[in-house]
Amino acid sequence: SGAAGDGQQIDPETRTLDERGSAQSEEKGQIKSAPAGKQEEDKKAAAAEKRRAAEQEKKDKTMAAADEKKKAEQKEKTKAAAEADKNKAAGQAKKEKAAAETDKKKAAEHEKKEKAAAEADKKKAAEKVKRGEREAARKEAAKNQVDPIERIKYSFSVWGAVMALVFEIRGLKAGITGERKKMGHRMYEEMDKGDLATCETVFTETKTKVEELSAKLAVKEKELRDLRKNGENEKLKKPVPPAQKDT
Repeated sequence: SGAAGDGQQIDPETRTLDERGSAQSEEKGQIKSAPAGKQEEDKKAAAAEKRRAAEQEKKDKTMAAADEKKKAEQKEKTKAAAEADKNKAAGQAKKEKAAAETDKKKAAEHEKKEKAAAEADKKKAAEKVKRGEREAARKEAAKNQVDPIERIKYSFSVWGAVMALVFEIRGLKAGITGERKKMGHRMYEEMDKGDLATCETVFTETKTKVEELSAKLAVKEKELRDLRKNGENEKLKKPVPPAQKDT
């Protein structure tokens, strides 16, 4: 206080330390002056406080351990959840990949089917074109060929005409032979009678008939040769292809 009275200022921290030291000195004095029973109570209180502090420290340690365990369990749960999410994501990715592969496979099969269908259509179109070309060629060839039915009719007509000429020629030859035989019989009879004039007449008449028949025979034989050689005559003509008919 003297220093203060001299006009010097005291540092607040120094003042606090001085006050704290005075309080401690007073407390020590009180402890020394306190009765023995009070000291025992204080010891017990101090021991109880120590026990409480130990128990509290134990509780704190237990709680800290529990917190650590809880944190560890939470960490494991978080790790397990992350692993589950990872596995789930991997499974989903696998499913998506499998689905993508399936879609790709379906697309490839669809493309293959479409390609096969296109090839089949192309082949059908080519076959159709070929059939058209063959049909056109057949029709064109048919124009240059005689119709089978007409050919058959023509063959029968030729055969009929040939046979008619053959029988007609046979008839003419038989007529010539017959006339000569008749002439022989008549001339024999007339010569037997001595009628030479009649014999001459019979001979002349027979000769005229034979010459007529021979002339007809020559014509028919020529017709037969020409028909066999050329396949036609004035009445019978060969069938011609449609193309020649058009011209």
